[in-house]
Amino acid sequence: MIKKILRYVSYVLIPFAVVMVAAYQYNNYLNKAIILDYNSALGRNYGVDEMNKGVSLLKSNANKGDLILLGSSELANSDYIAENPANMFPNTDLDSQVCLVGRAGTQSLLDAIRIGAMDENFKDKKIVFIVSLQWFLDEKIDVNSFRANFSEIQFYKFMNNSKIDDSIKKYVCKRTYSLLSGQSSLAAPCFYAYLYSKDNLFFRAAFNAFKPYYYLREKFLDLKDKHESYKAVKKFKDAPKQEIKSIDWEKEYKIAEETGKSECTNNSFYVYDSYYTEYFKHNLDSLKNYYGNVKLCESDELQDYEMALKLFNDTGVKPYVIIVSTNGYYYDYAGLTREKRLELYDELVSRAKKYNLDYLDLRDYEYTPYFYKDVMHLGWKGWLYLNEKFTKYFS
Repeated sequence: MIKKILRYVSYVLIPFAVVMVAAYQYNNYLNKAIILDYNSALGRNYGVDEMNKGVSLLKSNANKGDLILLGSSELANSDYIAENPANMFPNTDLDSQVCLVGRAGTQSLLDAIRIGAMDENFKDKKIVFIVSLQWFLDEKIDVNSFRANFSEIQFYKFMNNSKIDDSIKKYVCKRTYSLLSGQSSLAAPCFYAYLYSKDNLFFRAAFNAFKPYYYLREKFLDLKDKHESYKAVKKFKDAPKQEIKSIDWEKEYKIAEETGKSECTNNSFYVYDSYYTEYFKHNLDSLKNYYGNVKLCESDELQDYEMALKLFNDTGVKPYVIIVSTNGYYYDYAGLTREKRLELYDELVSRAKKYNLDYLDLRDYEYTPYFYKDVMHLGWKGWLYLNEKFTKYFS
């Protein structure tokens, strides 16, 4: 009888052991292959899922000393804006590759989860946290954007980071549950967040009961992330490599000025011509005072922003916080007054100071022609100015 039981047990344990050994060996292979075959062209590409939602590539790039830019849609259009960071690094003053992390709809909550997932790998590294005024236009953050950019593996890594205070984890879980609830494809992290956010004994016992499942799920997602990351690495393996750029900043500012002049010729908002034609020309009346009732400092995003800053401070990650302003000409017209905008900038600066983070406040450039290319996204002079600041700050 005992022999029979042992035989049946071996039918389970031997295949399981084989799978575990194979997974372990494959994991080690991927760790080496990703580093060996990585081409910095991957990091310069906007919107790469394996960079935005993964862990492996971000850790590797941070540990190599890359300049990690955490942002949103302003990171795009490196083919249209020559001054985009993708085209300006490495340079002779800062010999670092650039890594564009984020897509449209990425905001403080997602960046906090991402940084918390990195544990020690982002400490004392070149990290930039770009904050946009547009994040605060709505009272609630956009559910669809959060879901589209949410990373399950980053969420589990964040929750398993022992350096993160439990109050922050509970805050993130409550926010995550409210934003993921009803999304069937994200049911697992949603249920995790729901259980963790509760304080009574029943839910704590239920959370502990599910720990083995989530432990195995995290391990599976970790291996999947490395597998997908290596596929992305192979895709960019033979792409042209970025040469070290020698920059004459004074000359580059003149070029940016001339480019802006040539691109913005048909309007007084200093937005590029085709943007004005498509979005403004036939809608000027409806855009007048469109944002007149917006209260920037009452957005949920302000609480998420402060939580993110506290997380950075608690974990020892010290990003360079960039408080991006906006196109003052447009928002004056749309009814979001300079007074309201300054109130928000004051709040953002005050919180950055509270958590001892270095910051750059761009409020004084709202009316600088060609600093923005449209109503919100950095343009020719704007990106050049930031590149110069990044170079000086990190070098």
